[in-house]
Amino acid sequence: MKAFKVVSFCLVVGLMSCSSASSSKPNQSAPQSSGQTVVPELQRLGDTPSGKPAQEVLCVDPEHCWLQQGRNLWQSTDGGGHWTLVYTLSESELPRRFEFYSEQAGWAISGSDLYETADGGHTWVQKPSPFEKEGEIMAVQSLDRTDIVWLAGALYRPQTKDELKRGVPNNARAGNNVLEEAIFRSEDRGKSWQRQSLSPELIGRILDVRFVDTSNGIAIGENVFYFTSDGGRNWKRPQFQARCVSGEYLADTYEGQPTSVALLDTKLWWLSYNDGRVVKSEDGGRSWCDVLRPGTVRSDDGGRQYFRFLHFVSGQHGWALGQDKSLYQTKDGGVSWVLVTASLRFDSLTFPNRSYGLLVSKAGVFRVVSGA
Repeated sequence: MKAFKVVSFCLVVGLMSCSSASSSKPNQSAPQSSGQTVVPELQRLGDTPSGKPAQEVLCVDPEHCWLQQGRNLWQSTDGGGHWTLVYTLSESELPRRFEFYSEQAGWAISGSDLYETADGGHTWVQKPSPFEKEGEIMAVQSLDRTDIVWLAGALYRPQTKDELKRGVPNNARAGNNVLEEAIFRSEDRGKSWQRQSLSPELIGRILDVRFVDTSNGIAIGENVFYFTSDGGRNWKRPQFQARCVSGEYLADTYEGQPTSVALLDTKLWWLSYNDGRVVKSEDGGRSWCDVLRPGTVRSDDGGRQYFRFLHFVSGQHGWALGQDKSLYQTKDGGVSWVLVTASLRFDSLTFPNRSYGLLVSKAGVFRVVSGA
């Protein structure tokens, strides 16, 4: 299967509206420390730029990576060993979520606005979006070597009489309007957009959308998720198998919320919940079974650990970041998880391919050295 490259993160700064086109600061190189092995599975590559904490790291291949640090966006062309400042948000710019799908091309979203770069993040130009002044964009994804783009989030619509009577969640309401889940697809790199069909369309937001190829993908909402096998022309709710899912998770009263997804290929997918539960699909998202019950992995304070990031390098070997920033790995498909190190906490983890991983923490930049 052809591998597609796509990564994203959010740069959170600014209080006012974004400008329609922005230029980067002059290049500045960040000094690095000599590498050292911290634990057998990890190799320290050096300090984060300026020696300050970093919020997110992403790579599109083992060489080209970006790192968020406050208002600054840094780029590495040697897999995280050295970093160069490519872009700085001004005081007047709102938070942005960035996504790169090649070493030069990427998107950024902020509120209902959409931006594009063609020079590795040095400059960003605002583009028309179907959400503009009509809703909120939460995620964008492109696939390398294609013109296909997906935008996901929510659109405002008037409340129905029944909703006005019963009420709706405060975080999904604006005056007499509510936010309704929405996904758009473009086949000409954002020149035109078509809204896609969600079944059913619910109040709330689509928080993320991920694809393994041009056909197979998953969309994660605030309380539910959808799968597609036709490029998002139709999104459907999955089935949970009674033979392998506890009855309490099949009930309408179950309140677990999806937090992260790992797509190994067109068939093997994993999804985590905010109560510590992990489920697995072997048919591209159509049906799911439990692999990890809530409370199985415990945090340092004795509470339930849940995973805010998942990645699998094979059907058995996977990595995860807990909500307390602890790093775990599994070698049995997610049934059990082992803490990699108790001495480090990581802010972000990215895998541009199955075997190369990069992490950032206050202690520096690290590479995952163990493969599948």
